[in-house]
Amino acid sequence: MIDFEELRNAYFKVKREFPFEGYISDVKCQKWKKIIQLISEEYPVGSKILSIGAGPCDFEALLSTIGYNVSAIDDLKDQWHVIGKNRERIIKFASNFKIDLIIESAGQSILEPNHFDVVLILDVIEHLHNSPREILNYGISLLKPGGTIIIETPNAVSLFNRVKVLFGKNNHINCSFFYWNIGDFRSHIREYTKTELIEIIKIHSINNIKVNMVDSIDLESIPDLLQINHILKKVLSYLYKCATLYPTFKQSIIISGKKPNNWKQTEISLIKFKKLYPHIEKYNIELEDDNTIIQKIING
Repeated sequence: MIDFEELRNAYFKVKREFPFEGYISDVKCQKWKKIIQLISEEYPVGSKILSIGAGPCDFEALLSTIGYNVSAIDDLKDQWHVIGKNRERIIKFASNFKIDLIIESAGQSILEPNHFDVVLILDVIEHLHNSPREILNYGISLLKPGGTIIIETPNAVSLFNRVKVLFGKNNHINCSFFYWNIGDFRSHIREYTKTELIEIIKIHSINNIKVNMVDSIDLESIPDLLQINHILKKVLSYLYKCATLYPTFKQSIIISGKKPNNWKQTEISLIKFKKLYPHIEKYNIELEDDNTIIQKIING
């Protein structure tokens, strides 16, 4: 297990040396502590960890500082990544913290299969425009048999999201932000529930599944985001803390599990897709076979 004082010192070191002021906020600590706890309970320092979609490598730097062997993958193509010399700052920061940063899209990088003890997919799947099937296939393939995959993502049915709807707000991404977006839209596309995530990783034959619900929100910001009178701030914060004692109301989901020895990739299934999208069966007028239909859908 990681010593708390060591972890605290590592956190402040990373925060102090991170090149983008204000990016690392203390509210992230609850997520980070839980993920590190899951790792350190089973894997000693020096174990090999891969983080897919690592962004500016802030959490990865924390893992490296406390002694893990960390690799990271990200294309570094978020809008703010490409401004000025930000990409170079991220690369230098990762290098200073001994992170092997691979600047490519996940799945394009050829890494050794069955190599890593832990694969992290943190704050990633909610950004995907396509099915998470391929990124999960890719990540799990890189795990050693018996290795652990850890996925962290916002909870679609958190209390915060429910309250926004209650007050007439949309619980999806801000409409103006979406409308005025420039380039590829890289923010949240689809968030998930605890039940959905369990269903998905079971499809990938992951076993020993554990789910942790954590809060990763600044309570002081809630009244401002909901445009509620400042007088209600303390009352609302107290009520929020009480209500989120119920795990499903918490802001983030951390789900983990083990790769079985006989693991195989989850393949495309037109049979299952047909059940969910009946137009394929209904309008297959030429009676094309499944393989032909799959290739036509993939190739457009």
